[in-house]
Amino acid sequence: MMPTLQNGDMVFLNRFSYLFIEPQVGDIVAFPNPSNPSQNFIKRIIGSPGDIVDFRAGMFYLNGEPLNDAFSHETVISFGSVQFPVTVEEGRFFVLGDNRNGSMDSRHSSVGNVYSSSMIGRVAFRIWPLTSFGRVDG
Repeated sequence: MMPTLQNGDMVFLNRFSYLFIEPQVGDIVAFPNPSNPSQNFIKRIIGSPGDIVDFRAGMFYLNGEPLNDAFSHETVISFGSVQFPVTVEEGRFFVLGDNRNGSMDSRHSSVGNVYSSSMIGRVAFRIWPLTSFGRVDG
C-alpha cells in the first residue's frame, strides 16, 4: 500500500464499521490473503457491486471514466491476470494496492473481487511508527 502505508506500519482496524454501513470506494480494508489465510492483505476499494472496472493504456477506468488515482504515483505497467473489463459482482468489491505495480490485488485471479463478508475491517488509523501516528486517508 505504499506510499500510503509502509512495510512495518501497524494500523488499527475498525471491525465494526461494516456492521452498520456498506464498504465504500476509497476505503482501505483488510481481508485474508486467499493463498495464505494466516496473513492479511490491506488494499483500497476501487469498485463496488455493479461497477465496471477497465484497464487500458496504463490507466484504470471506473464506469467509463478515468479513475481519480491520487493515491498511486506511478505509471501502471502491471495489469495482472484477469480479463478487463471486469464487472464487480453483487456482494463483492474490486480492490487495488496503492503500489499498483507491486500489488497482489483484484487484477490477479488468485485474489479476484473480494467478498464484503470476508473483510476484517476498515483501516482507521496508523498506530506505529509513532512519528506517523494518525488517520489513514481512505
